[in-house]
Amino acid sequence: MKEGYVKGSNNLPYLEDFPVREEISRRMGAVVILENDANAAALGEEWMGAGRDVDDMVLLTLGTGVGGGIIPRGKVLRGLWGWRASWGM
Repeated sequence: MKEGYVKGSNNLPYLEDFPVREEISRRMGAVVILENDANAAALGEEWMGAGRDVDDMVLLTLGTGVGGGIIPRGKVLRGLWGWRASWGM
């Protein structure tokens, strides 16, 4: 996330090590922030949806796999590698 590159994506292998954030920013002429889908969904719910009146929330996603976003005290919880809420493998 910090570097703006896609790393370890099973669904987008052709974007591996590509400077996604920089390219989108260049094309749009805007600041771009990368976030995984589950965290982005949780942030959206916290901002404008079902979680807007709570301080702590968990959102589960079902798609190509099972995922989730955790927001304690209004901040996204990121795990060991900064992209998922996990504490070990």
